[in-house]
Amino acid sequence: MVGEAVGDALGFPVRRKSYPAMVDINGDYGWLPECGLRGYCWGSRISAHTQFAIRTANDLAEAGWHGMNLSDADALALEVARRIHHRPQDYIPVAVLIHIIYILMRNARPTKDLLIKHAFKGVNVMQKLLPECREEVWKVKNLIKRGLRFCESYTSSYSFRENDGVDQSLSNYFISMIGEERTEGMALAIALFSSISFFDRFPLVMITAINHGGDSCAAASMAGCMMGAAMGLEGMEKVKPDWIRDLTSYPQMLHVADELWHGQTFFGDKVIGFHEDCPYR
Repeated sequence: MVGEAVGDALGFPVRRKSYPAMVDINGDYGWLPECGLRGYCWGSRISAHTQFAIRTANDLAEAGWHGMNLSDADALALEVARRIHHRPQDYIPVAVLIHIIYILMRNARPTKDLLIKHAFKGVNVMQKLLPECREEVWKVKNLIKRGLRFCESYTSSYSFRENDGVDQSLSNYFISMIGEERTEGMALAIALFSSISFFDRFPLVMITAINHGGDSCAAASMAGCMMGAAMGLEGMEKVKPDWIRDLTSYPQMLHVADELWHGQTFFGDKVIGFHEDCPYR
């Protein structure tokens, strides 16, 4: 949950900007979080993505998602995603993302290969659960395939600079090859492209998920969800403590993560203590 909020906050300042506009700000290295820290009120601006994420997590927690087996958890994920997002092109990618998160947060040592495997498995599950939405599921699967196909080419070609910088013109080129539409399916494909390209480098995942002409908020939020589930709060804090510490929604997201992990929900303004064993933050 904290990872999602980080992605949303990072992507918010450029959510409607084209990639050329980002280049105008910072050259070929595109939009870097330091630009946001200098020019915007960090963490105080979130989009509807974080609000949707909070509602989704609360609905999952209320239904006992954490204690379910994978099959029941997938069915619930689809039910909740459909209730919140309404359109198949929106709720199918969200349900796939929830499937991925379920797997990552339950694995003691999640890997890039595990992420790839369950990106496809999540889509296949939706195909079985939604026979009436065959075309929409196919579109999501095709976007994911395209995103993963470009990962190897991209990671063999990029060049680093100090302070976790990468020439974003190359990543933007490959992302533009995935597709041009601003949909949840495209955002998921970009998030997977970014997360798999830099699975062990959290800052580069987020920077790559932001720098393109698509929905930066949605892609970075989804990438943050996956990296948060894979790394946990402690892992993210070790790498980028300022991203976590300065996040306005940090306390609330901690509570939501704890409730999701322990299968509880909020009751009015009651504050429930943090649970140290909660991995998904």
